[in-house]
Order: sequence, then structure tokens, then C-alpha cells
Amino acid sequence: MLRLLLSACVFYLAANLVCAAPSNITDPPSSLVNSTSSPPSSSLAHIAFTSPTCRDIDGCRTLLNIISSCLSTIFICVWVAVHPDVRSPKDGWGAQLTERIMELCGTFLVPEGALGIAVFQYREARKLVKSLEHERLELRERLAATSFNGPNSIPAASDASLASQTKRKLSSSYHSDEDTIHYRGEDEVSIHSEEETLIHGESSFAKVGEIDSDGRNLYTNNNATKRMKELDRPWTMPHAFFVLADGFYFFDENDEPDGSVSANDAVRMVRDGMLVPPPLSELKDRSKGDGLSKALAILQTLWFVIQCTARRLEHLPMTQLEIMTLAYSTMTVAIYIFWWHKPLNVTCPIRVPAPKEKSSDGPELFKEGSGVSLLVTSFTGILIFGGIHLAAWFYQFPTVAEKMLWRVSALIITAAPFVGLLMTWIGDVYEEEIDNWPELLSASYYIFLIILTIPVYIAARLLLFSLSFSTLRMVPAEVYHTVTWTQLIPHI
Repeated sequence: MLRLLLSACVFYLAANLVCAAPSNITDPPSSLVNSTSSPPSSSLAHIAFTSPTCRDIDGCRTLLNIISSCLSTIFICVWVAVHPDVRSPKDGWGAQLTERIMELCGTFLVPEGALGIAVFQYREARKLVKSLEHERLELRERLAATSFNGPNSIPAASDASLASQTKRKLSSSYHSDEDTIHYRGEDEVSIHSEEETLIHGESSFAKVGEIDSDGRNLYTNNNATKRMKELDRPWTMPHAFFVLADGFYFFDENDEPDGSVSANDAVRMVRDGMLVPPPLSELKDRSKGDGLSKALAILQTLWFVIQCTARRLEHLPMTQLEIMTLAYSTMTVAIYIFWWHKPLNVTCPIRVPAPKEKSSDGPELFKEGSGVSLLVTSFTGILIFGGIHLAAWFYQFPTVAEKMLWRVSALIITAAPFVGLLMTWIGDVYEEEIDNWPELLSASYYIFLIILTIPVYIAARLLLFSLSFSTLRMVPAEVYHTVTWTQLIPHI
């Protein structure tokens, strides 16, 4: 709820910032800066890179300053906002690079889609961490109640052998201190310290409370103490995000990848004592998104928003490119909020021994009722992103045609996704009825849905991007004036 309120505050601030300033609406056409009186042209010879009335170097900016600050802000926002899932070990570097580029392009074209995914994963992570913690605490209670039963608590030798075969090395730094435990049928087995062993195979240890034919518990006090120390480490939001991002991966006996660990798999493995959370320091080491990159993105975004706020207070107009950049900044701030705890750019998953049976692919325990939540989030993202573009409705444009194209495109990116989501919802609710339609009519419904939402939306987005640059050839003179104190804030 707090994150939704923060996102709403960001939207409210952005909506107030882009309200047209008086100088941007009422200035006559003669106030537009152009180097010639000839009709507008896209040629560089007719573009004014600064205002002839802006002579104070400390209080002015050039056209290149505007373009560089906007493009750098958009690039940094999109680059850091994208939190991809962990790549499959089967994928080569070429496939991973292609997928990364596709994700960046998708976020650039449809940023509200990335926001919807971020909110959905945040909601699922909250559910998952509660389930994992519940199973961990229950397992710890069972272990505490059944482990310490005196000298008769002796593990089976077969279990000890399997434990030594399936223990997972968490990091490359090994510890020399080992506990030596004697088992029935085996002279001596070494169990590494708890930092090294996180994941146990399905038969690595006897089940909690399991006894042999002589009524002896299959746990030693020493081993139980070690397991209790592992179970003292709680599951947190970064762990839950890591599970949902395919951070744990099954490997078979031939050391071949055998699919990612789903949410259901993780809950079952924690319940059976086969999975414990890795230290948070391990997740941070695997994450390639250091604090510097996030701090740089946040600083640049905050500077841009502060600059827009200051211009609004000083009644200085903004360009269409700045309006578009503000829309991206608003969306990415919301994405940062919901993906804050998700590890960034993890390239190597944690290996898990493949069990005999795996849960179904889809995390059914955590998707119930998620459709409505995702739909509401998508609507909110559409309103934020499209609404900011619509706020430039009365801004000055070099030509009437460009003004109409901007208005129509802004309406399309706001309305088309609404229509698409509505038709998708109708298709889900009345799926059986639509399937009973004649084949041609049923196919036409979904073809119309795809054509209406995807190509039209992308065309409108690209058109807005083009107009953001084409309108720079003729802008109000006040655009080149700056609020001096905003330049003191570190930025790119």
C-alpha cells in the first residue's frame, strides 16, 4: 500500500509539472526562436541552437544541453529500471545479449508494461516470502522437537553418502574447519560448515523425526545443531524475488540444467528441509547492479524532476522532448520502488540437485486472483504515461499538423491499451462463448485485438518520439532560459 501511495504522489507531482506555463501558451508566433523568416524546415541550417535574447551564460542553456540531458535521463532510467530474470544456463552469450536488447526496447516502447510486471512480481514476492518463512519456522520447530534424543540419534550411512554427494558449494572460498561425525556402516564422513551447504538433495538427510528399525533417531546432535543454524537464516524479499526470477536452477545427475525452481518447488523443498536461503551477501555478489548505478539513476531522475518543478514555478516553458522525458522518469521511479529488492542483472543461477518429481511449471499457489490486480496496475500505468503526454495538449508547435499528430498520438497511447485490456478481459470471461462462434468470426476478434493494440500503439509511441525532436526547430525563446540554482545539482 505504501508503494502504491508513493507512486500516486509521483503521478500527482508530474501532472502538476506539465501544466502549460503562461509563456508557453500565450506567446505569439513571433516569439518562437527561428534563424530565418522562411517556413519551418527540418534542415539544421534553420534550427536555432540558442536564443538571441539569452545572453547570460549562467542563466541560459543551448539546444544541445536540452537534448543531451533528456536522452541521458531516458537512457539511464530505462537501463537501470529493467530488472531481467536470471538467464537459463543453456543460453549462450548471443542469446542473452539479444534478450537483453529486446527487454530494453520493450521497456522503452511500453514502459507501463514494465511497471505492470514490477507490481505483479512485487505482489507475488510478498506472498512467496510469507509461505517460505512459514515453512521454515515449522521445519525448525519439528527439528527442535525431534533432534536431541541422546546417543541413539545416529544418521544412516547411506544418507551421509548422499549428503556428501549433493552438498552445494555456495562460494569459491572454502573453510578448513569441519565437523567429523561417525555414522552406522561408515567410518567417517566430513560435513562442511553451514556457509558451504545450502541445498540438500531429496535424500541428503533423513526426514525430520524419522527413526530406524531400532527406534533410533536418524539425526546426530552435531548435525542437528548445524541444520538449526541454517534454519536461523530467514527468507526475505530479495530471496523471494530471486526465486521468482528463476534464480535457482535444477541440475540432473549429468550436471545438465533441468529447468528452473518454481515458487511451488521452493515451498515444497523448504518444507522437506532441502532448501535454505543463501546469505544476502551472496545475492549481492551475484547481482551486477551496484549501488553506484542505482544512485546515479536516481540522482539524474531527481535532478530532472527538480528542474521541471523549478521551471514550472518560474513560469518557464518546457519542450515536448522534456515532457516525454518526464513521463519516462515518472514511470521508472515507480518501477524502482517495486523492484527495489530484486537482484539486478544476475547472470549465474544457484545450482539445485534435480528431484525425482517437480511441481507444475506455473506457481499456482501464488497466481490466484492476480488478474484483477495486474489489470488495475496496467490501467494506472497507462494513465500516468499517457496523461503526461496529454498535458502538452496546448503547447506550441511549429505547425498545426504536428500539433494534431501529437494530440492524436497521445490519445492513442492512452486509449488503445484500455481498449485492448478491456477486450482481453471480455475474451477471458466469455472464452467459451467466443470459442463457440464461427471460426472466422472468432479469429477476427483476436486479430482485431492484436492489430488494434500492438502495431497502432507502437506507431503512436514512435511518432511521439519523432515529434519530440522535430518540434525543437522552433521553440519559445524562454525555453533557453534556466533556473540557475538547479545547475548546481550534480547531473549528467
